[in-house]
Amino acid sequence: MDMVVFSSSDATRCASVPKVFIGATCYGGFEDIQAMVMGGTFQNAVDGTLDDSGDEEIAQLKETMTSEAYAELLKRGEILTIDEGGSEMDVWAEPFAKPPVVYYEGSPEPLEEAEAIASRILVRLKSGDIEIVSKEED
Repeated sequence: MDMVVFSSSDATRCASVPKVFIGATCYGGFEDIQAMVMGGTFQNAVDGTLDDSGDEEIAQLKETMTSEAYAELLKRGEILTIDEGGSEMDVWAEPFAKPPVVYYEGSPEPLEEAEAIASRILVRLKSGDIEIVSKEED
């Protein structure tokens, strides 16, 4: 059985701290683990039965460019970085906050508004006002 280890070491590729390891694999930090629990994949990682198709599903959602896809990405813990003429803004969800929220334009909105927020983002994206910037973790 693999062990779950929490670490604050900088010796790994995971950017967040504390870092959560299951066996030798770093699964990220607190918010990453929350997203796994919410998505139902954490126990699979602990059991060693995690299917990597979730990464493929995330990639497909990013390519889909629908309000439903963007809302799902937010609910899964993805951060959307919006570039508006050189000024960047992050949009993210905190599904375990009390109450659950989505942060957009600097203010918290109810998580139930994720699809409406994603629709507003999509309209601005299609009009050319903004771009979605893909950022990879260091």
